[in-house]
Order: sequence, then structure tokens, then C-alpha cells
Amino acid sequence: MNPRALLTGLFLSLASAAAHAGLLEDMAAFERAFIPALALTNQPQQPAERVAASLRRLTGAWPGLRSAFSGRGAALEQAIRAADAALPQAQRLLAEGRRADAHEALESIRPTFLEARRANGIELYVDRLTEFHHVMEETVKAAQGGAPLRGLLEQASALWTRAERPGFDAALFGFDDAKYAELRRRVQGERETIEALRAALERGETAQVRELAGQMKTRFAQIYVMFGDFGE
Repeated sequence: MNPRALLTGLFLSLASAAAHAGLLEDMAAFERAFIPALALTNQPQQPAERVAASLRRLTGAWPGLRSAFSGRGAALEQAIRAADAALPQAQRLLAEGRRADAHEALESIRPTFLEARRANGIELYVDRLTEFHHVMEETVKAAQGGAPLRGLLEQASALWTRAERPGFDAALFGFDDAKYAELRRRVQGERETIEALRAALERGETAQVRELAGQMKTRFAQIYVMFGDFGE
């Protein structure tokens, strides 16, 4: 191969890797600000000021993150538009005392950033959780009756296998060894809940199925919030 071509290719590869590394860091910073607001707006028992503070931190961080994301492709521009629309809407709804509606406004942002990362060829660990989340929610609904459960549970189980794969850049989310060990413990706990739910379904234990489906959702939430920076 021509040495000049080889050097050019190496330079471009390094430049691409550096650009992706910077984007990965910016994406992690966004998720660390986004997750607390998303989680707390979904918890009616949380003090109003704690919820409002989480949303203020997110909206305060957004202009700098928006600037970092701008001009980096169509998928990210779509994610930017989603956040530009949803963040002020969530603020307004929360100010009106409509916490659940504010949560739904924020939920509209989550899949757009997942797709933006996919389009840019990068992944955060939280993407594996987001992929699981939708099917998990449908599984919980089905467990209450009125919809086929077995197929959804198998989908959820398969998606959780991705979450069980070890290894991610712990520094991006402020994980030390102890926090990573706790994450692995919680991930294993979710697997045990999924398997217990499968067994209860096979035995036809309707009440146990409903209870375990609720536990699956609770355990998931306990994992997801580990990736947020609650500023406390």
C-alpha cells in the first residue's frame, strides 16, 4: 500500500475515533442530567422541590450540550428538536402540578437519543436499558391480564441478556469498583426476577405473576437511576 495512503487512512481513523470519543462523553453527560429528571417526575411521593431541582439542572445543562450535539448529523438534529420541544413543555407541566404529564414529555426524548447514538455508531450502557424498558413495560401491562404474556416475557429476557454483558466505560458515569459491583448485583437480581416470573407463568400462578412483574419494573428502575447524577 502507498505509505501516504496508509498514513492518511490512519489519520482519518484516529480523527473519527476522537470525534466519537468526544460525542460519547457528551452523550453520557446528557444522560447523567436527563435520568434524574425522568426518574423523579415518575415518582409521586418525591418532594416537589427535589423534582423541580432535577429538571432545572437538566434545562441548565441543555444549552451547552445542545451546542456540542449541533451539526453532527440528521439523527442528532432530530434529537435536538425533540429536547427543544419537550424540555420547556415539561417545565410548564411541572409548574402546573402535572408531574405525570411532565414525565411523559421527557419520555419522548429518550428514544431519539438512542437512535442518534445508533446512527453515529456508538453505544452507552444505558441504551441496553432503554431497549429493555419498552418491552418490560408491555410485559408488566400484560401481566395484569388482557394480553398475551409469554412472547413479551421471552423478548424481555432476550433483551436483558444484553444488559448482562459486562464492561462499559465506568468513568463516563462516575462508577468506582464498589458501584460497578452493586450494578452487577442488581443486574443479576433482575435476571432472577425474570426467571421467577417465567416459572410462575408456567405454573399458572396469576397473583405471583402480577407481583413478580411489578418487582421486575422496580428492579429495573433501581438499575437505571444508578446512571444519573442527582447532584445530592
